[in-house]
Amino acid sequence: MNSYGVVYFVDKYSPSPSYPFNSWDTASHSIADILNIADEYSIIKIAPGEYVEDIILENISGITIIGSGSGAWNGNSYHGGTIIKGAFRWNDSAKNIKMESLAFTPNNPNHSKSYNLSFFGQSDNSEFNSFLYDIAFYGDSFCVHNTEFRGKKWNVEKVRSFNAGIHNFPIKAGNSIFKDIYVENNNVNASFIIIKSHHPLGSPDNLIIDGFHIKMTGYTFYPGIFFVNYDSPDQTIENVVIKNGYIKNLTTNNFPCIRFLGDNYNNNYFRDIIIENTIFDGGECGIMIQNGYYNTNNKGLDKLYVNNCTFINPSGRNEYKVAINNNVGNENDPGSNIYLTNINAKDFPNDQIFKNIDRTEIRSSFYSGINNDNIILNWTTILGYKYQIQSSGDLIDWYNIGEEIIGTGSNLTWGNYIFESQKYYRVIEKYN
Repeated sequence: MNSYGVVYFVDKYSPSPSYPFNSWDTASHSIADILNIADEYSIIKIAPGEYVEDIILENISGITIIGSGSGAWNGNSYHGGTIIKGAFRWNDSAKNIKMESLAFTPNNPNHSKSYNLSFFGQSDNSEFNSFLYDIAFYGDSFCVHNTEFRGKKWNVEKVRSFNAGIHNFPIKAGNSIFKDIYVENNNVNASFIIIKSHHPLGSPDNLIIDGFHIKMTGYTFYPGIFFVNYDSPDQTIENVVIKNGYIKNLTTNNFPCIRFLGDNYNNNYFRDIIIENTIFDGGECGIMIQNGYYNTNNKGLDKLYVNNCTFINPSGRNEYKVAINNNVGNENDPGSNIYLTNINAKDFPNDQIFKNIDRTEIRSSFYSGINNDNIILNWTTILGYKYQIQSSGDLIDWYNIGEEIIGTGSNLTWGNYIFESQKYYRVIEKYN
């Protein structure tokens, strides 16, 4: 941004109007008034307080909008910061904009369940080249969407969403980066992060999500992160990276997982998805692969990479799984080329870790077969391949135990007494 742009101030509590207005008779002293006169390189600074107005951002480029902070959420309500109370729409004609340190909340006194708080973008072909930092969305538990990102080329960092009526954070934007997302909701059937291909609004190809924390409380059938591409034919989701996250479930009924839902349309597919450094805490499934090849012309899921992920605290049901096809589609074909590496799974039987996964390459397995303070590992080896047994006290730092073991092409068994610093064990396949 050009640092020599005109600086405008908005302060609804000021004893006098801010520049360029010189009379209260000629200015309502609102954010919308300033937007109407701002031009390229303008800097708009908004003082603390709650500004009750609907805002449409359109026909403008190159401006910077800075609030006093995005406030805080105490579990029931927000406080502090610069709060815009009203519907917000970022239209396709608004580009190259920087927005930081403010929050949005509904002006929805009738508790309408068709109210949408904010939409960023209108169509899939628009490139916004815009940066958002420290933005919060405080829902009222009734509005349908807290926010939704569409189009292409968003750079979003430190963004939070609370208490949406249904959808907290749908992403339909491609060629974009989202960093440090926090979503919290305790409403029935609320969604958290949805990555959705939705013509003509957007297709989330070439998307990076780096850093996220999802806190699930109220019962919902939505998973923590939901991939879906079923709205129209020929929709695709490809080249997505999800890493450095934590999906935490505080009830026994939710699904703190990442779920892939294909459908019956021709030529839909998910391809080249990477999930790394993520903790799945609670519930009954970790990664759910659904309906990948229901239609013979559906490309399904191809090349899913799951690396260095941890699955802990199952709900106690018998079918807790890291990866599963749940029989909605063709149960024999949940996907092709699924790669699981450095998987750590705690507190459930090792024969339930990987279920109904065909054509899968598993390079690392976790075991917890504890009996009378001893652990017994059983795994099938490949002739000539090398295997290393490792232990950990926290599922984060892993240490080698003993020498490498050479595979014989048959099953191998290894046992050891458990020390407190070696509560968890895994076998790493190191190839030949």
